[in-house]
Amino acid sequence: MKTNKEIEILLYNYIKSSELVNRVSGTLSHVGRPTNSKLEDIVVSCKSGTSGQFQSFICDVNIYVPNINADGESLQDSSRIVELMKICVPLFNKFVSNEFRIEYDETPNAIQIKETGEYCINNRIVLTRLNLE
Repeated sequence: MKTNKEIEILLYNYIKSSELVNRVSGTLSHVGRPTNSKLEDIVVSCKSGTSGQFQSFICDVNIYVPNINADGESLQDSSRIVELMKICVPLFNKFVSNEFRIEYDETPNAIQIKETGEYCINNRIVLTRLNLE
């Protein structure tokens, strides 16, 4: 049986070897976003998991996208959000390997972060693995 933290690290390593990590300006992390970052950071977290022969975990892969400045106004960078979502969909939509399967729990969406006003792409996925241990 794997713990939530072990699954975060597994998912972190999966993303680390993907195109997505090379397309953002910031860092990939499974321990939180760097304080006061103004970059496009990816944060992996697992919220809950089940035990048994098949373990399923609800995980969030959040990509923070800084706003753009338009005539002195801070606005959502919607074109960048769409571009990153297009990279995420094939990465998280029904991926299967020898060790695990990934599929979306809900469609990816952009959520505004109240504290900063910037947006975050939330990819809520289900990671399922066969527990042979």
